[in-house]
Amino acid sequence: TIWQLCADFTAPGYHATVVFISNRQASVALFNQLAGSGPNAAVVWDYHVILCVWDESRWQVIDPDCRLGPALDAHAYIKASFNSAIAAGLQPEFRLLPAREYCETLRTDRRHMRDARGGWLSPPPSWPCIGEGSNLVEFVDFNRRERGELLDLAGFEARFGSGKSSP
Repeated sequence: TIWQLCADFTAPGYHATVVFISNRQASVALFNQLAGSGPNAAVVWDYHVILCVWDESRWQVIDPDCRLGPALDAHAYIKASFNSAIAAGLQPEFRLLPAREYCETLRTDRRHMRDARGGWLSPPPSWPCIGEGSNLVEFVDFNRRERGELLDLAGFEARFGSGKSSP
């Protein structure tokens, strides 16, 4: 979904950053997700992807899976989605990529959505695969460093949630 939304923000004049949220254990907790049982219940994802867009005065987060709405002020999103008291193995890390780079380089044939026999683990999205083959692991494996910039929660909050930093 973010890949499709991202195309709207790659034109000159837009400042958009794709953010992969995961960690080295591929197990990260987010709150206020639609897949959760309520705002106080964490959803544990292997990875999650959001889009940060500068709107002339602040950063907005686009997350279609957020219980609080698909677009939210970055500071509000960070406060609602992450809890510093969560277990260390579930703390988020963030991989940042310019939206244009993400759109131009991501390829996924959805192999990560299949079991060992080739069956679907969950129903696949209705839109076509992105490119041929798959390089998704380069984006979601936080032990790898070849794509984007990596930040911890404090660094992510300083960059997008403080209300002070513009692109």
